[in-house]
Amino acid sequence: MIGILAISLRFEVILRKALMDLITQTIRNNFDFVFFVYGLAFIVLGLAVLFQTNKASELRIAKIFWLLGAFGIIHGCLEWLQMWSLIKGIDIKILNLIALIVSFIFLFEFGRRLLLLSIWVYPSGRFYSKYILNWTLILALLATVIVVSSVSSDFMKISAIMTRYLIAFPGCLLTGVALILYYRRDNIILFKMKNYFIFAGILFFIYGVLAGLVVNEGSFFPANIINQNVFNSIIILPVQLIRSICAVAIAVNISIILNVFKTERMIENQNLMNNISKTNNELHRLNKELQENKDGLEKANVKLRQILTERKKLELVLRDSEYFFKESQRAAFIGSYRADFIADVWHSSEVLDIIFGIDKNYDRSIHGWINLIHIDDREMMNKYLMEIIGAQHKAFNRKYRIIRMSDKEVRWVHGLGELNADKNGNIISMIGTIQDITRRKAIDDALARHVGALTTANDNLQAFAHAMAHDLRNPITVIKGLSDTINRLYSKNIDKKIRNLLIRISGSATSMNTIIDGLLMLYNISRETMTIEDIEIKAIAIAIIAELRESQPNRTVEFITRGNLKVRGDSKLITIMLSNLIKNAWKFTAKTANPIIELFECSDKSICLKDNGAGFDMAKADEIFIPFKRLHAKSDFEGTGLGLAIVHQAIERHNGKIWAKGEPGKGAEIYFTLG
Repeated sequence: MIGILAISLRFEVILRKALMDLITQTIRNNFDFVFFVYGLAFIVLGLAVLFQTNKASELRIAKIFWLLGAFGIIHGCLEWLQMWSLIKGIDIKILNLIALIVSFIFLFEFGRRLLLLSIWVYPSGRFYSKYILNWTLILALLATVIVVSSVSSDFMKISAIMTRYLIAFPGCLLTGVALILYYRRDNIILFKMKNYFIFAGILFFIYGVLAGLVVNEGSFFPANIINQNVFNSIIILPVQLIRSICAVAIAVNISIILNVFKTERMIENQNLMNNISKTNNELHRLNKELQENKDGLEKANVKLRQILTERKKLELVLRDSEYFFKESQRAAFIGSYRADFIADVWHSSEVLDIIFGIDKNYDRSIHGWINLIHIDDREMMNKYLMEIIGAQHKAFNRKYRIIRMSDKEVRWVHGLGELNADKNGNIISMIGTIQDITRRKAIDDALARHVGALTTANDNLQAFAHAMAHDLRNPITVIKGLSDTINRLYSKNIDKKIRNLLIRISGSATSMNTIIDGLLMLYNISRETMTIEDIEIKAIAIAIIAELRESQPNRTVEFITRGNLKVRGDSKLITIMLSNLIKNAWKFTAKTANPIIELFECSDKSICLKDNGAGFDMAKADEIFIPFKRLHAKSDFEGTGLGLAIVHQAIERHNGKIWAKGEPGKGAEIYFTLG
């Protein structure tokens, strides 16, 4: 039994070895394909970096990513050269050596510069930047490679080995460490992709070992111990295959990291759209306030008419301004910046340079920024910055003046920004946008002046209207009282014609008082403070009909309601509006045999009050809501001519619409909607 088990185990070992030999031989027979995949991975990496990197990005890595792209393309071409040499059997060692050295120099420089960006905030980072990781390091390593290779018996072989030891391996290590550290340094966008940065760093460590330590066999240490032959005998698979797998993984991972630039653009565009949306909302609010303040008092005061004319001009300016801001959404004419308080430098977009009137040679230190601020606003801005920094506020939001450098013109700008702090709470940088609001500021100031003038005129007109009503009402009341007294005391002693004149005088005085009350109501409706709520107008209408029936018990009028009679509006104004509408229908059905008044909701959601009374000529439909405009003779139907004008004013206060349809002798239909 033991013998059978031993034979089975030995057979398994032999079978496994045969299988591995078969795999190894298959790979060796297809080495050209391995080199093709190896080179393709790095070339794709290089092209992706060069074409996907946002050169205008605020991320610092964008300024040095081209080094990694250059490494990928040159190193990929190196592997394809080796594939071509393998297929054609041509010796091109010199070209291979040049490509090897140049490609790893680019990788070394990328790793060195990225590491400096990652450690710059640390005190030791500045020491390394100045004395160790400066630009002369690569020159020293390259010189060492040349010197050591020159004194050897095989220049080409030793140069390749020393390049991998002194440039490739350190370059991969620098890049790996820098990628692992960098995502902590720049901003939250990179922090969200930390796993990819860490994985990329680990992959570069592995590639550094495979490409920098596993070299061709040599007669010196460590090439005589760690080399491709030893690696192949231990791992079985060729080191080129493992390198190609690692290259593919690096290319895929870096391609994912490049998405950070797309994310950055999306965030910048969203911030831009938010700022423009806030500006448009503010403009719409101002326009709405202007519309609410508009009324029909221009007929009463010439000065008020002039003010309203000016207001119309300002509304045109405001519409032009709205159009400008809508166009700015397409053009994105809002400047962006990033200020680094540690490095005492700020970077700006091209649009911001235009706003400031500066060129690329302008002093971009914090002092240079302060010099752009108007001298009268510098103390205010300095206090504001100290307040938000001291209180550790995260947002900068301020309007201030600048002096545009190109023409020394004073401009108003609106600055928005987000402050970034280190782990100790110290403010280290700020990123944000600045918008030129000079034109909007001028419009705001003009609106404030004219709204103030309009308010003053309205107050004066209100005082005038009440005083006029009081001064008119007193003599009219006296006239009515005297005529009634004379008629009562001397009716038996005076002529019938004189008595009729006294009755007409009293009636005219009563009518005049009614007109004054109507005018005051028409005026007050335009100034009434509104409280918007849900209103059931059916109940209001029924109450008004009940009052009319009680006041005229000899009349029989059928009142019909149907549909959803609920609206949103001001209860007081809606009651006044319905009262005048229903009383108008009640009056004009007085001579109808079977009078009917209907209140119902139409299919288009408008409300209609319909009657079968006297009706009117549709040719005069536009005149029905004009004050004192009568479509019927006063001898046929009494009234002041103000009822439907009051209705029209109440509907306008609700931003609604009202219109009428009618036919002489067949009644009228009044339709209205509320905004």
